[in-house]
Amino acid sequence: MKSQFVSVLIFLAALNTASASDSLRCGDNVIADHQWPGRVLDVYKNGDALVVTNYQTSPYLIQTSHLSREASCVDRFCKTDSVIFDRHSIGSILKIFENGDALVITSFQSFPYVTDISRLAKEAQCIQGICKGDNILFNEKWEGTVIHIYKNGAAQVQTDFSSSPYITDASRLSHSDSCQNSQGCR
Repeated sequence: MKSQFVSVLIFLAALNTASASDSLRCGDNVIADHQWPGRVLDVYKNGDALVVTNYQTSPYLIQTSHLSREASCVDRFCKTDSVIFDRHSIGSILKIFENGDALVITSFQSFPYVTDISRLAKEAQCIQGICKGDNILFNEKWEGTVIHIYKNGAAQVQTDFSSSPYITDASRLSHSDSCQNSQGCR
């Protein structure tokens, strides 16, 4: 009985290994080791792939288990989604990969970077009663307008005290007594 169980585990492991290299094809966009976006040039039966990354001129061999293929959407995140990264950088997803990595560009960086989608939040219409476009009070003293609001509770606001938009937590925003939404405010 024990030997049958071990045989089944070996068989399942072989299937899993075979499917990783079988699912990748020449020309697939991939990410290598959670940090190097690139393209598959060739896939070999031994589980290796010839890959060229966006940051190298020479192709190299890597095990297919270290690669993840580009996808359109993963866990409700999709290419071109507007996102906030770690509650402080607003940007968009350029590429997303089956393993949950995303290539993101923000307004504060001139080059894209790789992050796990768990560090991103998508834009929302309303959070905690505060909606995109609402005229609000920030810290109960400065008037402003919500430019973007995100599912993690972060909000980008334009206030009267600054010429640049500011990112804050939506819990620090409120409507004035006479203002309940973007209609009739200001």
